[in-house]
Amino acid sequence: GEPRPTFGDTRPYPTDSTMRFTQYSSIVYAGNDLLLMSQQGIRAIFQKTFGDGLRETLWAASSSSALKIKKMVVDSKGFLWVVGLGSGNIHRFDLATKTETTFPFVGDLNAVALFEDYLFVGGTVDGNHEIWRFPVDANGDLGVGEKYFDFQANYSGIINSMIFASNGDLIVATSSEESLVKIFPDKSHIPFYDGVIKEGAFALTWRSDRFMVVGVNGTEASINYLDTFDKSRAGVY
Repeated sequence: GEPRPTFGDTRPYPTDSTMRFTQYSSIVYAGNDLLLMSQQGIRAIFQKTFGDGLRETLWAASSSSALKIKKMVVDSKGFLWVVGLGSGNIHRFDLATKTETTFPFVGDLNAVALFEDYLFVGGTVDGNHEIWRFPVDANGDLGVGEKYFDFQANYSGIINSMIFASNGDLIVATSSEESLVKIFPDKSHIPFYDGVIKEGAFALTWRSDRFMVVGVNGTEASINYLDTFDKSRAGVY
């Protein structure tokens, strides 16, 4: 029943065009016009095809009934990596077959990111807010993980999202007053754009390697564009 974007076009939308849900915990582009989305608090993954005008449909569901999906990321090998709460696993789906493989790792995970041949996850592990790193072999299997960064020892709040720059800098969106944190490959770290982004950053993506897009939750939710080139090289915003 909503009006169409073209003025004067009063045709109603098809009844199957309205999205089922309004609060997605993660959205990723999987290639071939396929958008994959996870609904907050459940184990199902939904799909939307660009341009078909139809609502999202079920793509796959985890075999773990306890999983509450928080974040997803697609790698270059054709796999979708999924993390969340409750399952005690890191989950991997084959994009071609939708087959699920699980890798045991006990923690409530809010974030996942990829860099080179490593998978990074962030969340609460043994009651502590941490970032862990796992090597990924040629078959897409995880090796032995190691703690990459003790977030709680350095910052307050929780890890909401993570993304890498092409040089290996890890940007973390947090619920802390710093909002964004940059962790360098040598594990040194700084608040990123301190005082510019309001508290409550929860989503990160790149428009390009120079411009990062940040979603911020709060009383006035907003989307912010950060010019990371000037900040990192010239020292100005």
